[in-house]
Amino acid sequence: MATQQSNLQRKLQAILLFDFMCHHRLRIDFSDITTLVGINEAGKTSALLAFCWVAFNDPPGGKEIIRWGAKRAKVILHYDNHIITRIRDKRRNIYKLDGKLLKAFHPNVPDEVKRIINLDETNIHRQQSPLFLLSDTAGQVSKTLNAIINLEEMDELLARAGQETKRARNEVIFIQERLDKEKQEKDRLRWIVPLAEAFADLESLSVQCDREGEEIHSFSETLGALELHDYEIKELDGFLIQSQRLLDQAVSYASYVAQTSHLEELISLYEENQRWATLQIPSFDWNGFLKTQEEIQSLEERISLYYSGQEEIQAVEKTIRSLVQELDTLTNGRCPVCLRKWIHQKS
Repeated sequence: MATQQSNLQRKLQAILLFDFMCHHRLRIDFSDITTLVGINEAGKTSALLAFCWVAFNDPPGGKEIIRWGAKRAKVILHYDNHIITRIRDKRRNIYKLDGKLLKAFHPNVPDEVKRIINLDETNIHRQQSPLFLLSDTAGQVSKTLNAIINLEEMDELLARAGQETKRARNEVIFIQERLDKEKQEKDRLRWIVPLAEAFADLESLSVQCDREGEEIHSFSETLGALELHDYEIKELDGFLIQSQRLLDQAVSYASYVAQTSHLEELISLYEENQRWATLQIPSFDWNGFLKTQEEIQSLEERISLYYSGQEEIQAVEKTIRSLVQELDTLTNGRCPVCLRKWIHQKS
């Protein structure tokens, strides 16, 4: 809240008089200390009366203040950066404050002007005034001092200060009571802090559980893939066992083929011996003939087995090729254990 300036800070900068008492036109500029010097009847007191007329409405402002022969009197005060104007003519008695029109009602001065000037008649000592306080009665001195130091305002200020003190004390009591209630509420809600910490721990555990759940899900998917691979490996084991069996049969057939080839050589040798026997042996050996014939029959049986074995070998090779293709389809051409590509040996 803005405070009013004290009288020591306020300053009368200038006063202008127009047709006021003996003055037609007069301007006086004031400094910190200003002295008016002049002969008798020069209008020094009139200048002081012009200030009192505006500030205190004294003299009350009859027509006697208008200079002889003029129609109106006007006084302008440049006071505390404000322009206060008072005009008196036959019909009007008005004030203007910074251009705003105000009306004067005898014996009062407009409140706006009073607040700006903020002086009392006791602050002005005129030429015809008696000695200050010395010729006054005790009651008048008391009244004058009260007007100077404004005891009423001091009493009002003290009363206001007492009210503010009481109000502040009540506010302190109220705030203290609220503070005590807040402390009690804080003590009552003290369990919230560990609860909040527990909730934070639960949230951390929940995040950890979610992370572990994702890992478990990933492990489950991996385990499912491993189970699928295990099933495929078992099927491959069956195919490998069957392939091994077929390979064993193929080896047996290969051995049989080798024996058959040996028999063919024996047959060829027999035919050669038979030709030589026809040429060189005139006598006929029935035992040898029967034995040879038995060998021939045995050889023929072996030859027959040889040709049937060739067919079986081709069938086995076809089955092996089919199994290899099926194995490639299941494993995508890779070993299910080491994931390397199969390398099939061409027959």
